[in-house]
Amino acid sequence: MNQSYIDFKIDNGFSADEILSKSRSLKSVLEPFSSKGNIDLLKRAGFKDILTVFKYLSFEGFLAIK
Repeated sequence: MNQSYIDFKIDNGFSADEILSKSRSLKSVLEPFSSKGNIDLLKRAGFKDILTVFKYLSFEGFLAIK
């Protein structure tokens, strides 16, 4: 998935230096939670019914009802 995104950036005119610089600046800043981690956060926020409604590659959407 990462390589596909890098290819997309190259195809859209980003230089290798720009891509590498951005990757380094985001490293350890955008650490995604696991599905369980996200569900635990939703439960702590008071949501009772939680359902995954979308999952594609590393993206996941939840429907959560209090």
